[in-house]
Amino acid sequence: MGCFIFDNISKSNIWNHCRLFTLILNMRLRNTTSYVIFDFNKWLLDLGDGRIPNIAREFNIGTLFITISNRVLIHSMNDSVCAMASYTYLDFWKKFTNIKYLNDQAILSSTNEMVDK
Repeated sequence: MGCFIFDNISKSNIWNHCRLFTLILNMRLRNTTSYVIFDFNKWLLDLGDGRIPNIAREFNIGTLFITISNRVLIHSMNDSVCAMASYTYLDFWKKFTNIKYLNDQAILSSTNEMVDK
């Protein structure tokens, strides 16, 4: 989706007036002392900058894949969407009736189908 948006913006009349910024620091994580969070932050920035090697698959020509390290995966035996939500939104099941808490959260998804899950 990011390439689609970039392709459209770069062909727009306003492109000559735009300035491209590169993310080099995740402001939310700048004060962390956790190596796990720091490591994930670095991996995420490297992914965004195209420094994670991609792999072409014979069965899916034109699509590139990356190998995601086990150290950044959220492992789940059952419902992976539920596991990701629980990991991202700590104590969600205790707070989901709190309107202020819900207003402060955001869920980004590429399709409405995924949001409905």
